[in-house]
Amino acid sequence: MACKKESNLLGIWFATESTIQNAMIRVHHGDLEDLRKTHAASVRTAQAITVH
Repeated sequence: MACKKESNLLGIWFATESTIQNAMIRVHHGDLEDLRKTHAASVRTAQAITVH
């Protein structure tokens, strides 16, 4: 455990993982936006069905 703290393993791991994920989000932004819109439409449909 001390080695993890001394080497800042978790901080480095988090920073690296965040960099990778942010890059992937940028690359796939259009696809993710399409999914967001599809999900929002599905939620609206479900709400319309369950309200009545």
